[in-house]
Amino acid sequence: MPLGQVAAGLFTAPIWVMILSALFLGQPIGVTQLSAAVLGFAGVLMVLRPFESGLEPLAILPMVAGFFYALGALATRQFCTGESTFSMLLYFFLSLGGAACWGRLA
Repeated sequence: MPLGQVAAGLFTAPIWVMILSALFLGQPIGVTQLSAAVLGFAGVLMVLRPFESGLEPLAILPMVAGFFYALGALATRQFCTGESTFSMLLYFFLSLGGAACWGRLA
């Protein structure tokens, strides 16, 4: 899959954030936001063309990655409001380094 298509699928993350914020956090969605989300999603579908090859699962995978990125952003917003930026970055990079070391050993 070309890098441009993967990037277009990941760009659905703000759309997912808007939808999930409305569902789980009660954020209102206006007509402007909804129309922008529909147009953005249509643009992503035009770039990915998931139905051109008979609904290949690989074509939908970048959108799923955008969904999980949005879940991570919402979880950070919901559960880390009392944390400082320094502590969040410290633990993020420590866990990233630990995962890299663990992957290196495997």
